[in-house]
Amino acid sequence: MLSIRNLLAGGACLLAATLLSGCMPSTTRQMQQARVDAHHSPLQLSAEHGKTHASIAVDGSVIIDKKPLPLTAQQRAATLAYRKVAMHVVDLSLDSATHVVRYAIPHVLFDLVFHGAESAGDREEARAKAAIFTPDFCSALGQLQQQRQTLVAQVPQLAPYSDQHSDHLDECQSHGATTVASR
Repeated sequence: MLSIRNLLAGGACLLAATLLSGCMPSTTRQMQQARVDAHHSPLQLSAEHGKTHASIAVDGSVIIDKKPLPLTAQQRAATLAYRKVAMHVVDLSLDSATHVVRYAIPHVLFDLVFHGAESAGDREEARAKAAIFTPDFCSALGQLQQQRQTLVAQVPQLAPYSDQHSDHLDECQSHGATTVASR
């Protein structure tokens, strides 16, 4: 049952959320800049500990240990295709992060007032995972994994940089299934 005290506390929280959300445009601009930076910067490829660094430039060229890797036209097409799918995953991640940032403070304050402090953090963490592990994001991760296999087949020198583990995709699919089941 809602009391006047709870309504006043809720109103105060909404006011605080409104005031705190004043920083949201700045955060949104930072997210937009991160997107621009990602699309105009080399894509860093991760490798096992101790391996040399590698990246795929915007034009599809590959640098391994600060040295350009000679590529055929077919290999360059494979690196560009991989980069395109990877940038789509980056875009989806930034979209989710922007959504989480935009709504996290109001949700936490609402949960604090109406559900108590002990559940507020847990509920927001569940919301954040649901925002990240969307069907579109999981599908994009699956496409990235397929494109990675094609890339390694075309450019075998990138095999040490291909995270062959499907842990991320499995995690995404399990969270996605949990999210769908909990709705």
